[in-house]
Amino acid sequence: MPAFPVVDVDEWEVVDYEPMGSKPGKLWLQPPAGSPFAERRWLFKPTTIQRERDREFLKGDDWAEKLVAEVAHLLGVSAAPVELATRRGSPGIISGDISARRELVFGNEVLFGHDPEYDRHGRRGVAGYTVDAVLSALRSLGVVLPADHDAPDASAAFAGYVTLDALVANTDRHHENWGILVDPTATEPPRLAPSFDHASSLGFLLSDDERAERLQTRDGNRTVEAFAERGRSRHFAGTPTLVDVAVNAAAACGAAVAIGYRSRLEALSHNRLEALLDSIPDDRMSHPSRIFAVRLMDENRRRLLDELNRYG
Repeated sequence: MPAFPVVDVDEWEVVDYEPMGSKPGKLWLQPPAGSPFAERRWLFKPTTIQRERDREFLKGDDWAEKLVAEVAHLLGVSAAPVELATRRGSPGIISGDISARRELVFGNEVLFGHDPEYDRHGRRGVAGYTVDAVLSALRSLGVVLPADHDAPDASAAFAGYVTLDALVANTDRHHENWGILVDPTATEPPRLAPSFDHASSLGFLLSDDERAERLQTRDGNRTVEAFAERGRSRHFAGTPTLVDVAVNAAAACGAAVAIGYRSRLEALSHNRLEALLDSIPDDRMSHPSRIFAVRLMDENRRRLLDELNRYG
């Protein structure tokens, strides 16, 4: 595969500032007329700089977000489009606006609308934030599929989102990290929004020294496989493992859905994942990051398949 392009957004117009999330410096940009990106607004998110003592390094949230969007495509999971980008000399990504002239309502408000007792202002480990609660809310509100998602219904599509999370070790599926798109005229049913904001994936926070150590160690508690096994949701009630969240969601949608996601994972070979990683420019992603990320996905894929093989 050719290298992913890096889009220069220096000349794009700033149309808004994004207050959501903890990362500073996020800007909504409008490409100039005639640009191949001009059909929508794009959110520029600069790569986070990590400072430790007398050195600093880029965290890797840019390549993580781009890679997960591409992995989602391979899994048939609807996700916001993402491109590597640069603005005023700062590396980052641009993520396409998913609202499509609808109002984006975040998951905490969806769950509160379904259950007035739900703690919509809670942060981590909200007692009512469970897979069953999400699926029940989507069904009761008549939420329909994203336009480009191949699944029986919106609840099965959400099962795809958390399957993606488990594969890429995304620990940040909090209740404001998914949502529905509501038609302001109320003439069409609400639609599940494409998945978005996948930066907290693929061990992006690790230093290259730690990645190299985990790749080479003989300590069973420090291996990449051990890292994968400890992957847990930071937000669903009870902090379940990412694999448990995915398998329980698929199973709750029926055996056919579980078998469907198993088939998609089976088709996602090591070589296809490695080709994606090779498409990230060398100045964005180090060699240890690539080796660690593909080994992490290989291990998570194996663990998911082991569990999903129970369904026929």
